[in-house]
Amino acid sequence: MYDEVLQAQRRKLGNEHVDTQESISGRAWAYSLMGKREEAIEMFIEVLELRGRVLGWHHALTMDSVAALVGEYKRIGRKGDASRLRKRVRDMQKVL
Repeated sequence: MYDEVLQAQRRKLGNEHVDTQESISGRAWAYSLMGKREEAIEMFIEVLELRGRVLGWHHALTMDSVAALVGEYKRIGRKGDASRLRKRVRDMQKVL
């Protein structure tokens, strides 16, 4: 179901619309809960990049995406990736 909703939103609203971003995030959470961690990570990365670019690196939804991705990295033992992501976000916030 998430796939069909997301495809329709991408066609009608585009990737940058906040509703589309929410659908990507919801789909990522669904995949995470199903244990499809690598697929979830790809989607969390996609929505994080969209939100950072569209909403800004200080926006609450962007920070939610950071937290989700950091958590997913930690769940699969990629603590180094989690640390690098937190540093990257801090650096982006300094620039802006």
